[in-house]
Amino acid sequence: MLGLPESVAIFAAFTLAVSLALFAAAELLPRGTRIVSRTFLCPFRWTDVTVEFREDSFGHGRYLDVARCTAFPASPIGCGKLCRYLRDFPGPRRVPTIGA
Repeated sequence: MLGLPESVAIFAAFTLAVSLALFAAAELLPRGTRIVSRTFLCPFRWTDVTVEFREDSFGHGRYLDVARCTAFPASPIGCGKLCRYLRDFPGPRRVPTIGA
């Protein structure tokens, strides 16, 4: 018959194995994405941009990729897409209006 320390070790090993199996199964599930548009001052190009991000629907605001950016209108996005890692997006610059 098993004593208390052995049964605790078996329970811990079983719990760990089930947790790892569930985690592996969750990683194999297809992830849904949605397109989110943000307008901000790009701190890398110093210009106002509108970016369409592919957001992970289960990631609570985690951006997976940049789908489109106004800084690269007719060409593939040629930057490192570092804006995906920004936590706070700088607001767009205010353009002064004439006669206001």
